[in-house]
Amino acid sequence: MSEITNQVMFIKRDMDCQIRDAIIANGLKWIKGAAFYQLVKTEKRVHDYKLVALRVKTSGKVYCGQQAREMLGIGGVVGTVRLVPGDHGKFDVFIQSTSVNRRIPAGSEVMYWPKVGSQQK
Repeated sequence: MSEITNQVMFIKRDMDCQIRDAIIANGLKWIKGAAFYQLVKTEKRVHDYKLVALRVKTSGKVYCGQQAREMLGIGGVVGTVRLVPGDHGKFDVFIQSTSVNRRIPAGSEVMYWPKVGSQQK
């Protein structure tokens, strides 16, 4: 896994909103694929091409890579997988979003990592 802590920032939302609105409201540029939503509700279909990042709850360090998927038990899955929030040990889980209108629940966070986003609209 690669540590990406210094390449990302987190945005906490105090009200429901769309993921793009959360990014823009913080003065950041919307870049498709640069926003990651926190796993706080069951996700029925997480595609195998989506990046997964893990934040260590105690240190705040953030890691991403194939090993992150393996740690969640979805490393070899082809297609889509169902992810359920719960006890992921010492990690908060963030999943890459390519949608502009994904709903972000109040109290959850968005991770912004512009390095992996596409400049295309």
